[in-house]
This record gives sequence, C-alpha cells and structure tokens, in this order.
Amino acid sequence: MDVHTLQHKAFETSNGNGHSFQSILESPDVPKVLFDVRNDSDTLFSLFRVKLQCLVDLQILEFATRQPRGKFVYGLAKCIENESLLLDLFSKDWNKVKEEGRKLFTPGKGGRYQVFNERPLPKAHVDYCEQDVLLMLGLLGLYAQRLNPGWAKQRQATIDARIDLSQSFAFNGKGPHMAEGPVFKPAK
Repeated sequence: MDVHTLQHKAFETSNGNGHSFQSILESPDVPKVLFDVRNDSDTLFSLFRVKLQCLVDLQILEFATRQPRGKFVYGLAKCIENESLLLDLFSKDWNKVKEEGRKLFTPGKGGRYQVFNERPLPKAHVDYCEQDVLLMLGLLGLYAQRLNPGWAKQRQATIDARIDLSQSFAFNGKGPHMAEGPVFKPAK
C-alpha cells in the first residue's frame, strides 16, 4: 500500500466487508507486530489520526525475555545480530542489504530522506523493508517461546503506555531517553 501517494485514502478506503486499513490498525481484536512502536504510532496518529490497538512491540518482548535485562532496549539490528539461528534461517546477507538500504536514506552516508517519496521505490529500499518484515516475524517466534506468561499484563501495559505517550504533545521521539528500557516488577 502506497501511503505517500494515497494519503488519507490509504486508511479510509474500505473493502467489500467494510474493513479499512485504519479499522484494522485500530481493531482491539487483530494483533499487529511492530518494532519500537513509538515513532510509528506518533506518525500514524499525527498525520492520519490512527490510534493503534492490540499491538505487539518486539522491542519490549526482547527486553522482557533478555537475561540479564540491563537498563537499555536494543535496536532491531542488535536483536537480529543476537539471534544467529534467525540469520541462518532467513538471510545470511542481511547486513549487506541493511547497509545498502541505509545508504539511500541516511544523509551521513550520501543518502536523503526524500528517497521515501520516489516512485517506484529503489529495489534496495524495497529489499531493506522486506527483510525487516521477514526477520521481525522470525523474532516474534523466538521471543514468544521465551516469554514468561506472568509478565503478560506488564508487557501489554508497557506497550499501551508507549502508544499513549507517542500520541501526546509531550512525546519526543529523539534522544537518549528512547534507549531506556521499562521497569518490570518481578513476575508472579
């Protein structure tokens, strides 16, 4: 779906069953998986008034399953690097694909943010995004096996709090505070 081209129509247009992309994203019954929901939620809410619900944040799942946990959350690349089984199954060249993608949109590497607005999208950018989705599904499977059911309410409360904060005027999606992990109480 090309949100850049379709804008609000991407979220408002319904299928034959009356479901729109917005109704799916806002559904309390349809699970969605993202990695660090905060900036995505901020963008969806600020630009399109989409209020995410029923979300699984892989960054929180990784943090909740990591032992020892430490103080900081990991980024997606670090999570992938830590899962050699995942790399063997999905992509041994993931780092090369990531670097080629970053070169397109990172100003310090000769890229520019406007690459997201070009049509058609460059193949390297499509590969970069596609790989993230495939690897995120693999991470979900690995973290789901490690989850302590006693942490379910705290994990979900943390994810919901991230969404609420991201949709507030107080949200700042840049800075060192974004790397701080949540505080979990001991599971019962």
